[in-house]
Amino acid sequence: MSWWVLPTTADIGLRICGPSPSAILSDAVQGLQTLGSSDEAIRATMEIPQREGEIHLKLPAPGWDRALLALLSEVIWRIDAKGEWITGFSLDPRLNESDDPSHIQGIARWIPLHHVERSLEIKAATHHALRMEEVADGERDSSLFDDLPPVIGPAWVAEIILDV
Repeated sequence: MSWWVLPTTADIGLRICGPSPSAILSDAVQGLQTLGSSDEAIRATMEIPQREGEIHLKLPAPGWDRALLALLSEVIWRIDAKGEWITGFSLDPRLNESDDPSHIQGIARWIPLHHVERSLEIKAATHHALRMEEVADGERDSSLFDDLPPVIGPAWVAEIILDV
């Protein structure tokens, strides 16, 4: 044999639940940034004037799971390539949340990265175990991962693994 599997623990995941796809996307951005910085650093960034800009993302295939992956990938890219620490995201309310989107757009709020004390570098959002779906009223959704509470519908739930 000329190859071996390398054991790694270089991943971390997010499970997000909320009342709508827009809430999931907004909370996922918050969760990503909270993973990447300490609580004290996050509180300190609230005092810094925030800038705003539009985000337009065409998805490679329709679906809210693809929207989640594309948005978090964009947030990570803006940190690394543009030095922008995204502090919030609001989905454009004109998008129909009952349809699987082929694109997303919204408003991002951000501050320059040099104001942020990072505690963890997130390298990528991954397809591994990616899901974002609606949970019907009274239905129970359990995570693929141990020790996480179930979500009882009506709700939306998402899970995504991040490479660190």
